[in-house]
Amino acid sequence: MYSKFFRVFSLSILAACSLALLGSCDDNQTERPDRLLERPKTALFFCAMENDEGELMYASTHECAIDEENASHFALVLSSSRGELALVDIDGKTIVDLDDAITGYNHLPLVFDVESLTLDEVSGTVFAISREPATLFRIDINDLLGRARGVGQSVPVWRAAITSTGGILPVNPSEMVYHEGTDSLYALFPRCGMVGRISRDGTLLDSWMTGDSTDIMLNTGADPLCPAEIPGLQGSAPVSGEEPPSRWPGTLALGDDSLYIGYQSLDGSDDTLIRLTLDGTPMFSTVPVEEGTSGWRRLRVSPDTRWGRFLYGVTMRGDVRVVRLSDLMECDTNADTRLLPLLDEASDLRSCVPNGDYARNFRAKTPGLETSDNRKVIDVTFFTIIAPESTHDFREKSSLLGTFAVLLTMDGLLFLVNLDEQFEEGIFDYRYGTDTVYPEEVLAHRFRNGVDISGSYSFEGRPRMGDVVSYYEEGGLHYYVPGEPDVVLSDATSLSNIEGYMARTETWSLTWEGNIPKSSSRSGEFSENDDRTGFVLDDVGTSFCGLGARVGDVVKVSGCYDDGDCPEGYECGRTPIQTFESNGLCFPENSVSEYVSACARFLATDREFLVTEVSNERLSLAYLPLYASMDATGLGQPCEVDSECYALGIEQGGICGEDGYCVAAPSPRSGDGEWCLMGMVTYDLRVNDHFLMVGENNSYQSPLTADSTGMCVNSDDFDYRIPLSTGVVQTPYFDFQMTYDEGTAIPYRYELRFDLFGGFSKYYGDIGARLPSFIGVGTEGSIFITDMGDTNSSATIVGQFIRLLPEYFSIDAEFIVR
Repeated sequence: MYSKFFRVFSLSILAACSLALLGSCDDNQTERPDRLLERPKTALFFCAMENDEGELMYASTHECAIDEENASHFALVLSSSRGELALVDIDGKTIVDLDDAITGYNHLPLVFDVESLTLDEVSGTVFAISREPATLFRIDINDLLGRARGVGQSVPVWRAAITSTGGILPVNPSEMVYHEGTDSLYALFPRCGMVGRISRDGTLLDSWMTGDSTDIMLNTGADPLCPAEIPGLQGSAPVSGEEPPSRWPGTLALGDDSLYIGYQSLDGSDDTLIRLTLDGTPMFSTVPVEEGTSGWRRLRVSPDTRWGRFLYGVTMRGDVRVVRLSDLMECDTNADTRLLPLLDEASDLRSCVPNGDYARNFRAKTPGLETSDNRKVIDVTFFTIIAPESTHDFREKSSLLGTFAVLLTMDGLLFLVNLDEQFEEGIFDYRYGTDTVYPEEVLAHRFRNGVDISGSYSFEGRPRMGDVVSYYEEGGLHYYVPGEPDVVLSDATSLSNIEGYMARTETWSLTWEGNIPKSSSRSGEFSENDDRTGFVLDDVGTSFCGLGARVGDVVKVSGCYDDGDCPEGYECGRTPIQTFESNGLCFPENSVSEYVSACARFLATDREFLVTEVSNERLSLAYLPLYASMDATGLGQPCEVDSECYALGIEQGGICGEDGYCVAAPSPRSGDGEWCLMGMVTYDLRVNDHFLMVGENNSYQSPLTADSTGMCVNSDDFDYRIPLSTGVVQTPYFDFQMTYDEGTAIPYRYELRFDLFGGFSKYYGDIGARLPSFIGVGTEGSIFITDMGDTNSSATIVGQFIRLLPEYFSIDAEFIVR
């Protein structure tokens, strides 16, 4: 997929020069560069049509849409390494040669540090803005097209430093957009905390600034005072002498005669989102959003839908917030579907579930679209597919009908989001047959379902599956023993009240007294309390709150299987009175036999302790009582000798404690005074007297967090511990009924299992990009991604311009532009 950057010499030149002994090499022969995309940063798109003279000239997107057969489509790609523009002929799948003076030099050079591109779609003028100093560039698309057909030797580029009344602006710009209504450019100047309105000739016409303590921008006119960012700039405007603000406008988007501005800050705490109306007197208003964005990375305004337009804001946290522009309402993309009414064509909730009106599914931390843990979205775009005319080609009857958003992640994955999905019932019947149940209407701003609802075509599902979801028990729920816990079947299904967007095709298991996931550790340090009434377990670097450890859980000393499980200087020791399958413990290699003899009684037990107190890096432990019946309470089963407690344990058994009650292990301090848990000890953490519920894909999450003192506090998240009960068990995923015989003991690690089939799975694709930077839609409807690709190593990997066919959501393998 990637090509190494290299320079190619003309074979004819090499051949001529190799004959130097027979004749001279032409001094005019020069090296021909093969110019490749170097760190492509962004792109803009335009189309063209032939005029009456047969010349290819700029045309509006509307004109090209009316006469698609005669339209030609292009992209301008910014190569950030050299500050150059590459003109890509999308139909010809190639980069156009833009310089006749040097054959093959197919880029248009501007300067280094070009920050942004924008297009005046009426006149066909491209604007670019750069740093050091702030400079505006202007390029006529017809000049580009003229060079493409061989007119002139190069493309003329107009440029000028951006100046205020007092001189050249002493600060650098970042993003810029063109607004047709005011025939002006609007650019951000982060170090000044400023938005500037700029004329086509680079003159600052107006500006607005915001300070560190206000959300509303103040008008600072055509002569703002900014902190100096470019030292020694000749002709500079006066500077303020103040420090740059700690918060600044970081990204902007244009939509419906309004400018939307997202902020960033040094501490990542700024959630400010502002609207500047440009129709008439400029007016500012704050867009209310839930905190937790960590600042804004990118803003995009959607196309028109049945419900108006929406602002999609990519946050520095990595999720995507959605705001309805008609009333500046933030939408919750994670509302629990079980709480929503049945959705039909007329439901207002289809367009936007107002943030705060309904409870959120428990795994969502914000109202935004989040692809997965630790995967950040960096950009978003939108595309629309209209239902084709009557056709017998099933491939033209894709269920991808309507308007969708595509999220681009930092690791090169694309996730599909329903915005205004219009998969009509007639097309549904054509695609899947009239005997297939038509699903409920879908919600906007929800991930598209990648599960095949009919079993005949892949990647054609919808997010709300309705009756199409099925549940089955493969080979029975478990090896059932009469009287032991069971899941009650009702109407041929195990589950009810399913949260549609969290249901995955996966196996769910409920394990009696199961191990907490990821709790196994080889770095535990056990010691006695000062008064020797209990024990503590320290594990520096392990977060017991993050694991979800609770009072009442059990720590099991797993020990070692062989010497390889022990740290350097230790060996694995066992006593003959242990069961054959049980592990030993690590002891100093020069005294293993002595420790085995002293610790024999401890070695031959289950070696489990009860958790009595939890902090982030320490567990307080006590003896774990053992009982003869499940409903027993107190200190444990009374006893006089160890043999009365062997059968009460789970593996090797318990012992009779000093107080005359059965416990799972004696003190690690032997009768000879030896401490049996030496050095770093391997241990596991399990739940006690509960089922632990875990899904294959919906993995376990801790219900606890650590406070400022290091103590664990309840986060109000779902606790995957399921108590033994008869009746309905409610979970954030689904509900089910459990039954059991109170007189029957539950075996250790007894498991209930059921399978969920045909649920929900995010519709996504991998484009193979190393450093994706931008995603957008071309004038012909395809999706394009710039991949910067450069690793900054000696073996440089060039960038690429990737084309995705939206109707099939697949890469165009024949479009190779690098």
